[in-house]
Amino acid sequence: MTVASHGFPDECGTKVTHPLPVGGRTVGELIMEVTHTAVGLVKLADAERFSNVTFQSESISESTQLKRLGSVKKLRVGDFVYLDSPDTGSLEGSFMRSSFQRIPVDDYSAPEQLWAFTAWVYMGQGSASTLPDGMCGSAIWTSKGEVIGFFRYAPKSGVMNDWCVGIAADELIKRGYELVNRTES
Repeated sequence: MTVASHGFPDECGTKVTHPLPVGGRTVGELIMEVTHTAVGLVKLADAERFSNVTFQSESISESTQLKRLGSVKKLRVGDFVYLDSPDTGSLEGSFMRSSFQRIPVDDYSAPEQLWAFTAWVYMGQGSASTLPDGMCGSAIWTSKGEVIGFFRYAPKSGVMNDWCVGIAADELIKRGYELVNRTES
């Protein structure tokens, strides 16, 4: 399972807990951050079931089975993509471009700059106000169920208002990761 790795500061440990109204339950453990992407990988507890199926909503009547990681290099400008999080519900956007983005580092004297492959999506007028920072790591997918990226941020003002950028799934693909479905108990 993927998560926003910055949601797990060192002082809080690596335990992943599902928030329940009373207490919560441990569902897994953060095992690593995919270097320079802010995407964290969670090893689910043995007893946990996990299905890569999106939520239904008013705008998407049928859930989508997320089948595989897909390269943004195969997308065309204007292809529809989807994003869903508990904070926003289902959103539809248009893939616009891919790019390399320099990743900020704490050590500015470091000789090497770090870069990540990203996907830029136009989400529509007024969408910036509904895209909270807490949804980092949420999957961005196509109608075919290919996860093409993971939400990173959405500018709240300026010329890129109503756009969002995600770490392209290519970053995970090139490291040998793939999408799995663990529905059996």
